[in-house]
This record gives sequence, structure tokens and C-alpha cells, in this order.
Amino acid sequence: MHKHDVAEYDWQQGRSFEMKHIGIKLLFCLACTLPLAACVSVPVEKTAKNEAGIANLKKYGAPGFSAPEELKQFGQFAGRWECGMSERRADGSWKVRSSRIIWTWFYTLSGLAVQDLWTPVGSAADKNVTATNLRMFDAASNSWNIAWTNTEQASFELWSGTQQGDELVVTSVRERRPVKIRFFNILPQQFQWSYEAANSLSSDEFTPVLQMTCKRIEG
Repeated sequence: MHKHDVAEYDWQQGRSFEMKHIGIKLLFCLACTLPLAACVSVPVEKTAKNEAGIANLKKYGAPGFSAPEELKQFGQFAGRWECGMSERRADGSWKVRSSRIIWTWFYTLSGLAVQDLWTPVGSAADKNVTATNLRMFDAASNSWNIAWTNTEQASFELWSGTQQGDELVVTSVRERRPVKIRFFNILPQQFQWSYEAANSLSSDEFTPVLQMTCKRIEG
């Protein structure tokens, strides 16, 4: 091999070694940095979400091991909601109340029931009456048994409820007149509520009296 060829060969070998060396350095850097980014940032985000989920479980509970699947019909509301209410005037128009409702839902009785706490805020018009419902699903009748009371009375009203399509409907009788409450347009972060009274003692037609839109603020 001529001296010129030898020099050319040595240069090419040196160049090849240099490129390989640079490539190894680059791969080493990538191996050190990318997994660290993946192992540090992503799990931190998941951990934050998990901690929030655990905090919500501690606050609002979860269905018990032996709870019927239907308990989630009302259990889906577990958390805190802020609701704005409107009331129907005698002329059929609607008046928006200045007060707001903080409605807190949670599982109770070892996860076999759903309870809620209704707390008006921001106005004396609602007399600051706090109310609560205790809801249990009866698998035998495929319906809900509900007991309602508030801080102005020492007795309970009994209601029954069922899921009707995409709505939850609970019914009772007040002053001999049928009444019902509808939960509808139910989404993970929002739902609508309507309190309706029968047009007469024997009528099966109902007129909305109170309406609310509720938005989730926690849970």
C-alpha cells in the first residue's frame, strides 16, 4: 500500500472512530435525559391526580362492597355543587333568586346509602334553612326510598324514586297533591333540577314550580 493510500486509510479510520464516539455520546445523553423526563414529570402529574382522588374519597366516600350497582344513580353526584334557583311566579314568569345553594353529596352507612346536605348561602330569603335527604336503593322494588327533613321541622317526608330513561324522578304527596322532582340533563360537571306540582289533586299533569342548574365545584 502506498504511503498516500495509508494516510488516506488512517484518516478515514480516525474519522469513523470520531463519528462513532460522537454517536455514542449522543445516545448516552439521550438515554440519561429522556427517561428522566418520562420518569419524573409524568408520575408527578399522576400522583397529583391520585392524591385528589384519594382526598375526594375521604370526603365523599364510595359505594360499599355489597352495594347495588344502582346506588351510583344518585352516587354520581358525590361531591359539592353550586346551584342557582328560579321560582315560578303566579303569572307564569320566572324570578331568579339572589341566593345560591351549596349542595353536598356523599356516600354513607358503609357505602350503602347516599346522603346530601342542602345549604342556602347569600340571602335571608331562604331563611337559611338547611335540609338533607337520605337515599337508599331497594333492589326488591327496583326503586329508591328517600327520607327528607330540614332544620325547621322535626319530622321526615318520605319520597320514592326511579330512573326513567336519562332522568332521575322522585315523587311524593304534599297537602294531598302529587309532587315530583326531576334530575335531568345530567353531565359529570352539571345537571338540572325541577320541582313540579300536579295541576290538581287527581291530575297526572305537572307544572314546574322551582328550577335549578347545578355545577360541580368539587368531587
